[in-house]
Amino acid sequence: MKKNKTFILLTVLLIVLIAGAGFFYNKLSSTYKTDSLTETSPSSKNKADSDEKNKEGDSQPEENKEKAEIEEDAQTSDTKESDSSQNSQTGSDNAEDSNTTTSEEDSGENTVQTVPDFTMTDASGEEVKLSDFFGKPVVLNFWASWCGPCKSEMPHFEDAYQKYGEDINFVIVNLTDGARETVETASDFIEEQGYTFPLYFDTNTEGAMTYGTYSIPVTYFIGADGVPVAQANGALDAATLQKGLDMIQ
Repeated sequence: MKKNKTFILLTVLLIVLIAGAGFFYNKLSSTYKTDSLTETSPSSKNKADSDEKNKEGDSQPEENKEKAEIEEDAQTSDTKESDSSQNSQTGSDNAEDSNTTTSEEDSGENTVQTVPDFTMTDASGEEVKLSDFFGKPVVLNFWASWCGPCKSEMPHFEDAYQKYGEDINFVIVNLTDGARETVETASDFIEEQGYTFPLYFDTNTEGAMTYGTYSIPVTYFIGADGVPVAQANGALDAATLQKGLDMIQ
């Protein structure tokens, strides 16, 4: 009888463990899976800043206008020579202020911020910078071989590289901390799977620190000019990856 109770108890415990594992698997899968891209283009921000500047310039307080009129009336009581000199100086100052304002506004509208740069190493141990890949669209991905969701999206990156490798730079960066992940473990995984896309290593954690990478995988879609276009957190499926590629071509 005692053996039967023990067997039943163990069976119930096993069922609970299996159910719990299934629950957490589904929860983690939904957490790491990416169904959409977040656009990160700064164009809308620049436009908003420009509109705000124009709005501030149009909203001159009425009391300032009245004060300007009073000062103008006071100047008419001076000699003609003084009036001519002051008006000439005022006109020069106004022209200079106008040119300065226009220059600042044009500068603000034309300023485009590129993604942060950082140094990594390639498979031969040579240092390269992210900016070295500008001139073509860039797909920047941070991953590790111990990361399940990272490994699940690798076949999609391989397919995309085979299709677009001539026109898009695929910068697949391994988070190589030297302990949990090493150059050897990452390289062995890529070789075992038969992937052919270029592999890079963040051996000094500069990339992870620069981009504030606290969870992986994470992917950035960057235009040929180095301007960020979209970002995806979590494992990409083939359709989402294709959507990101279409946005930077």
